[in-house]
Amino acid sequence: MEEKSEDKSGKIASVHKLFKALGHPTRLQMVRLLLSGNECCVKSLVQYTGEEFSSVSQHLRVLREAGLVMESRRGRQNFYQLCHDEYVRQLLGVGDGLLSLERP
Repeated sequence: MEEKSEDKSGKIASVHKLFKALGHPTRLQMVRLLLSGNECCVKSLVQYTGEEFSSVSQHLRVLREAGLVMESRRGRQNFYQLCHDEYVRQLLGVGDGLLSLERP
């Protein structure tokens, strides 16, 4: 059965959003840190990336909107962790594998 054009374009837009979120070096660095399995507060991500607080917050918003991270609030701090970390790990593994291939 063929997908409706609307459904197909919606899926394409979602996949685009996902890859765009992973396409920025700082966001990729943050995702790799979160793959360690630990939750991180914004302050830890700021220290890890060396970026300004406002920049890290913007990157987290993009990751959250793409469905890659989820946020939980404890007291005055927001903590972030990956959603579906095994899928993200596999996706990044494919990227690493492609980079290790010899170029023609």
